Amino acid sequence: MKITIIGFGNIAHALIAYIGSKADVELSVLTSHPYMSDNVVSVDDSQQKGTIRKISDNPEEIIPDSDMILFTVPSHVRRKVMEKLAPFVSEKTILGAFPGIGGFYDEVRDVIGEEVVVFASQRVPFIARIVEKGKTVKATPKEMMQIAVSKEASKVKEVLSYLLDMDIVLLNNFMEVNLTNSNPILHSARLYTLLDNEDYPFQREILFYEEWDDRASEVLLAMDDEFMQLTNKLGLKHIKSLKEHYDINTVEQLTEKMQSIEAFKGIVSPMVHNDGRYVLDTSSRYFQEDIGHDLSYILKVAEENGVNVPVLQKVYSKLRKVMERV
Repeated sequence: MKITIIGFGNIAHALIAYIGSKADVELSVLTSHPYMSDNVVSVDDSQQKGTIRKISDNPEEIIPDSDMILFTVPSHVRRKVMEKLAPFVSEKTILGAFPGIGGFYDEVRDVIGEEVVVFASQRVPFIARIVEKGKTVKATPKEMMQIAVSKEASKVKEVLSYLLDMDIVLLNNFMEVNLTNSNPILHSARLYTLLDNEDYPFQREILFYEEWDDRASEVLLAMDDEFMQLTNKLGLKHIKSLKEHYDINTVEQLTEKMQSIEAFKGIVSPMVHNDGRYVLDTSSRYFQEDIGHDLSYILKVAEENGVNVPVLQKVYSKLRKVMERV
């Protein structure tokens, strides 16, 4: 099976390590910044070691022969990337996104067409961080992954289960993927409270999760309450509240949970050094993807369905203003 991964970030590295270890898989990578063009690249995460046969920035070189194309690029650049590779995509190709939040299926339908098989995951299959680009990744697989599929669902489920060695759960529709209370809400709640901290700008870099506080938990749970009102209005049954997802009931329990997740340890808040202090980096994907694209998408759907979300709107507006000032 010939599989092409779009992008070369954390999730792409994890996919390479796991999928690239399969003897019957020939793996390629399409990225705007080829790391080792025309060379074999092996990625090791201590559990799995996978190999890339080809890495390129030219879609014509690797897209036409692809049986499956997996998007791992940020959601705010997906459409632009898709437009470049669209002329070379076969109707028999399976297109997927990890994750597919914020309208991946609609983008495929608009840019490539309805003939191809499309799937999108609700969350990423790994918590992953690159240790050494092109060589080593630290990846923790999830126990299961939920996906929406346009057609041939049983085939897609079987293939992904084999490739990822995890349970695949089929969702009812793509809206259960498009709307998520993971990164768009979790990251924005934390960024909002960092920006609102009396010590901001900071004298040092702040750990995103290990220094998580009750104020961030309070804002996050308020945002999630509004988000769940929207999903309930739309009748989306496969989206869990954060209280259910993390098995917590109080602000304090959520704070303790965030601080203790092993896979999140060592992750630093997106910051840049400026005039002796550390300020939030609005060029990071935390801002450009999670807020500029995905949280904006949630607000758009809420408005279209007449659901009042004042906390979500307040957080978005403040962070958006910071982005616009740069």
